[in-house]
Order: sequence, then C-alpha cells, then structure tokens
Amino acid sequence: HLCYLTTAEPHNIVYTDQTGCLPVPSSTGNNYLVIAYDYDSNCILMRPIRNRSSEALVEAMADIHRTLSSGGCKPKYQRMDNECPKELKEFLRQQGTDFQLTPPNDHRSNAAERAIRTAKNHLAAGWWSTDDLFPMHLWDKTIPQAELTLNLLCGSRINPKLSAWEQLHGRYDFNRTPIAPPGIKVLAHLRPDQRKTWQAHALEGWYIGPALEHYRCYRVWIPSTRQERIVNSLQWFPQKLAMPIATADDLLHAALRDLQAVLTAPPTHTLSANLPPSDVEQLLELTDMLQQKISEEPDRSTPAKPLRVPNDLPRSSTRIKKIPDRYAPEPTAKPQQTPPTKTHERIQTDQAPHIPHNEPNDSDIQPSTFCDINTEDLESLK
Repeated sequence: HLCYLTTAEPHNIVYTDQTGCLPVPSSTGNNYLVIAYDYDSNCILMRPIRNRSSEALVEAMADIHRTLSSGGCKPKYQRMDNECPKELKEFLRQQGTDFQLTPPNDHRSNAAERAIRTAKNHLAAGWWSTDDLFPMHLWDKTIPQAELTLNLLCGSRINPKLSAWEQLHGRYDFNRTPIAPPGIKVLAHLRPDQRKTWQAHALEGWYIGPALEHYRCYRVWIPSTRQERIVNSLQWFPQKLAMPIATADDLLHAALRDLQAVLTAPPTHTLSANLPPSDVEQLLELTDMLQQKISEEPDRSTPAKPLRVPNDLPRSSTRIKKIPDRYAPEPTAKPQQTPPTKTHERIQTDQAPHIPHNEPNDSDIQPSTFCDINTEDLESLK
C-alpha cells in the first residue's frame, strides 16, 4: 500500500471580521469597520458601518463581494466571525459562497484578525499625521485613501510583480491621480462662475483623499457648507509635514537635460532643427560644462545647521550673564543692612571665626558666647 501526499494552496478564500467601536463617531453615523482579507490578491478592504445590525453587515458584505468580483477574485469560500446573522448567511448562499464560522475567542483560524491589526496601525499612522484642528468626525472620509495606500504597499500572490491594489483595480497612475497625507488644511479655489464679484476666491477646507474618477482632482471637506467638494486647484498648508518643492538647482538640472535632449534629437520644423552643426556643437559643449560645474559644487539644498556654540570663541574669565526667565517670579527685595559702626561691636560667636586657608591657624583662640572684637582687627583678618 502506497500513500502519496501533496500540498494545495487555497484559492478564492476571503476572511472577514468587524472591529470594535471607534472612539469618535463619524458625522455620517458610522462607528465600526468591516475588515475583509482576500488571500489571492493579498488585499485588505475596509468598509465603515453604523452598527452591527444585519442590514449594515449585509450592505458592507455586498460591497466587498462586488469589489472582489470586479477584480477577478470572486470568493468561493468565506471564513468569518461567529457573530453572523441569518440575513448574512442567506446572502452568502445567494452568492454561491460557502462559509464557515470561527470558534469564539480563537484568533488563529481567522486571518482577518491579523488584517485588523495591520489596518489599525495604518489608520493610526495617517490620523496622527493630520492637522491638530482636523475634525476627527471625518475619519470615515479618509478610509478610501487609507485602503489605497495600504494595498499599494502589499504585493499580490497571483502576480508578485503587481501590488494588491493593481491586482483588483488596475495600474495606479500618480500623475493622473495625485495623493497627499490626509487631514491637511487647504484652500479650495473657486471659479468665477462659482462666486460673487467681491467674494473670496477660495474656501477653507480639509483634504480627505483623491478623486479616483476625476483627472488630477482632490476630495475636500468644506466646513462652511458641511459638504464634500471635488476641486483641481488647491493651496496646501501642512502643519506637521513639509511639502516637496523644486529648488533652483533642480530647475537648472531639468532645463539642461531638456536642452540636451532637444539638441540631440531636434523635432522637425523647429528652430533647433535648422541650427548649423557648429552652433549645435557649441551649445552641447556649453551644456556639458554647466552640468559638470553643477555636479562639482556641493549640494546647497540642505545647508548645514550652524553650531549652537561656535568653537572659535576666545576664552575669557568673564562669566556670561544669565538671561532672566520672564515666567519666573520676581525676586523679593532683601532688607537693607545697617553699616557697621567704627566702635567696638558685640558679635555672637557660636562658631569659630572664618580664617582664610593662607593664614596660619591660631589654635589658642577659644570661642566663647560673647567676645569683644575690634573692627580694625576684622579688617586686618580679611
């Protein structure tokens, strides 16, 4: 009798579970997240829901199945939490999806538990980078961008050369759909036909994500109208992040590269195509000289920070005057002491008088309770 063993990788499997209640309810009434993990595409999907009712779960699950089916990953088997209403089971039977419930308090058999931790960490990183004044009741508006950026970082199991997002939705073009960190304060431009004559040319708002169905547009929440608006012209005001800008050296490098490309392969019916060969050679030599000169110079885009205390300061015995703290309490005035008289003073000496170390110590002096010391003798001791 022979026994043969083989291994088979599971396919068309999706794992689902719900998160706990979020600290802040959204302005649309959402309080929970449904997390779905597709094994084939290695994609994590997030859908906000109002509550854990059967209607909310069925609506979120239908959206998840539509997304996976449109990307060619229709689930045939689903493993989910043991809290499953009858309406959800009936929906899965209608979709032709086999399902099983995980045992209670067992997180190993449901891969969605690990996906929940990954999604929480990704969401927390994005929310903590928002502006301090960003209204957190808009957290559900930032879920589409969080799902986009998270799946762009994950690779697909079907084709390791593709991301999880590209496996389901196709190639993502950053030039066509630019993105930025969520929760940045912006000014949304108003066109002349959208404003009155003396009205402001922009509205204050918050960036919440890209407009995937529009060319180079953004989704902005306008607090004055309490509505979401799609705009293509923004002015950014980041608080915790620095927006990348092109320096003078970057612009010069780009201009030299463009000039060299035009001179090397000039387009027809243009001025560069009709230049004499001697002029083209001189321009190319000038371009090479400039590029070589720029590459030899140090990078001035990030200048070195000056030292807090320079090393070349001359040493002096003069003490630096301490700058007073403006928040420190004002010192109380010391009582004025009356100057000593020139006559004999009666001083209480509970201890022996201080004698400098360079003077010989007179062991014959015995302290007493009261003694008469002449002022001139004290001056001589000093």
